[in-house]
Amino acid sequence: MTIREEIDAQFPIRKTTAQKRAFEKWVMAKMREMGYRPYVDGMNRKDKLRHRNIVAGDPQNAELLISAHYDTAATIGVPDLRIPRNFPVYILAQGAVLLGMLLISLLIGTVVGLATKSGDLLILTFFFAYLALMLLMMFGAANKHNVNDNTSGIAALLETMQRLAPEAREKTAFILFDHQETGSRGAKSYGAQHVEVQTMKLLVDLNCVGDGDTFVISAPKMAQDKPEYAAVRAAYDNQKAQGLKLNMARGKPGRDQLDLVTPMLSLITRPEDFGADGIEER
Repeated sequence: MTIREEIDAQFPIRKTTAQKRAFEKWVMAKMREMGYRPYVDGMNRKDKLRHRNIVAGDPQNAELLISAHYDTAATIGVPDLRIPRNFPVYILAQGAVLLGMLLISLLIGTVVGLATKSGDLLILTFFFAYLALMLLMMFGAANKHNVNDNTSGIAALLETMQRLAPEAREKTAFILFDHQETGSRGAKSYGAQHVEVQTMKLLVDLNCVGDGDTFVISAPKMAQDKPEYAAVRAAYDNQKAQGLKLNMARGKPGRDQLDLVTPMLSLITRPEDFGADGIEER
């Protein structure tokens, strides 16, 4: 079972305090097994919402920060469509959701306004209906489908931690942010407490790591000015220029491996050898 599958099986939803604390206990134990010493970075005293950001490594002295958020979102039944390579369609999709919410709110307001024959009540009902829908998007029923928001990001972070060479571990720090789904509050709180980390460090945030052949990196101007970004870009362009067609499927054997097992195919020939306890296995 992969790390992603393990998280999805045990902690598919990480929305309530109890769900997040259970995941926190598991992931910190996982990090310790890898040889790290994780800790929970507490809340900013100016914040009313308590954030529990999970940190491994030394962000103050690290050359690179790798992060992901671990909380999951609410849902009102509308898919969270992400199309990073087609921004106009993404904007249209988001606009369609917004328009739908406005129309539903207007319908409710109109019904109340007609029933009461009050224009003021129509406007008030419209406003509060729209506000209720917005709150449902943030604090409503838990979304049960969270592999790409952001179980896959957490798995990618943990896989990186596990595979990182010992000499690179001292140069890298990892942060799992809390409360991203309520306005990136966990990341903002951490940034307010550690301004030098926010402004001076190169941060790679893993969000919505999906399937397919396209690798998308979005970088702000400040990150693009750093020499590390230029090095990553040059390495990427070099790999792209090679025109490689890589099959990243796990466990796919090579021809020489298949040849090793060919003699085994002639060992079992009797029908009774193809089953056990009355179960046919042919």
